[in-house]
Amino acid sequence: MSVQLRQDNAAECNRRARELAHLPETVKHTIVFFGGYVGRRPQGGPQVTETEVNEQGETVRRSSFSALNSIRQLATNVPGGFEVIDFDPRLLPNDAGQELRGRWAPVLDGVLTRLFGPLNGAVRSGGGMFDPRGALIVYGYSAGGFHAVLLCETIEQWYGWYNFRRRTVGSLQYRTPADEREGSSVRVDLLVTVDACIQRIDPGEAVPFRTPLPVVRRHRNFYQPSGQFHGRPIRMDGVDVPMTGRHEDMPRISQPQVEREILNTLYGQ
Repeated sequence: MSVQLRQDNAAECNRRARELAHLPETVKHTIVFFGGYVGRRPQGGPQVTETEVNEQGETVRRSSFSALNSIRQLATNVPGGFEVIDFDPRLLPNDAGQELRGRWAPVLDGVLTRLFGPLNGAVRSGGGMFDPRGALIVYGYSAGGFHAVLLCETIEQWYGWYNFRRRTVGSLQYRTPADEREGSSVRVDLLVTVDACIQRIDPGEAVPFRTPLPVVRRHRNFYQPSGQFHGRPIRMDGVDVPMTGRHEDMPRISQPQVEREILNTLYGQ
């Protein structure tokens, strides 16, 4: 359940949704999936591309696409299934420095529009895939891991309050008395980062992201600590899952545990 109610239970969420927003009976779960960089698509964008050209000039299937396919297959075993919003991340130019949020804004805006609807003033006006009764899961591999964390930061800062009657999402900080009566705070039920790293940032350089985030109920960080490109530990209890393998193999290596985390989230374990 991707909102935080006073009772914080599904029955209360369903009651409020029916009374205020007349949502359909079928509950929708949503997964936002960010793949890794693909060199021929530097601007990123919707739909994770299936193949890329490796250093030998061969066209190969992307590991992040295989992970996405496995998640889509998992949906067939979940009652009602779930919606998947998948995006390739945007490549950083060499002079990006600390301007990561601004550089990635076009990709994040595309995700937010599909998730919460188009921007109308200070709120997202509904019509997206978000269902407050279902789970909201965010997955990011490699550079997509930073996109995933930044998406959660953005939700926390600007889209942390859901109004059941209007079916809009806006700022938790600037909610009105009517919002208080008619809404609840938004939550990301599960954040999964898989070997999150950025090619153009040195391993020792500080990256301006903070985890864990209050908006995130559970974060699992799968990483391998060595290799040319590799993730890093968050160093919080229950978050880090160190693994052994190449960076490009991490989506496949972590997939069994990722799927267990998704199922546990969907079934409330």
